Amino acid sequence: MWKITIIANTFFMILFWIASELAITPAYNNFIQYPRGGKATILPLATGIALYVIKFVVVLPIVWAIISFFIYKFTRQKTTADRNEYLLVFTSITIFVGFSMLVFFGLAGILPYLWIGTVVK
Repeated sequence: MWKITIIANTFFMILFWIASELAITPAYNNFIQYPRGGKATILPLATGIALYVIKFVVVLPIVWAIISFFIYKFTRQKTTADRNEYLLVFTSITIFVGFSMLVFFGLAGILPYLWIGTVVK
């Protein structure tokens, strides 16, 4: 069961990454790929950062899979109680990092439509 938990953490991070990509895609399509009128749009700071960073966030699920492998190697020699504690911490970190990523990209995706934020020059 503990091996399934480690694998599930990797899949959770992949799902959070996909959801983050989907959250920022409308802003990318509307303001970067197909701008209206052919002129540059002034974007909020968070959106500008998110649109720049989203290309590199694909590394996070890959790194999470590598970390999961090391967690597996580390916890297989532990007792059941210790293993459960490590897996609980790892799952909590997975959910926190993934949800934070989703909230950041989600907010960055809707800020241009709300016209909120600091402008990027």
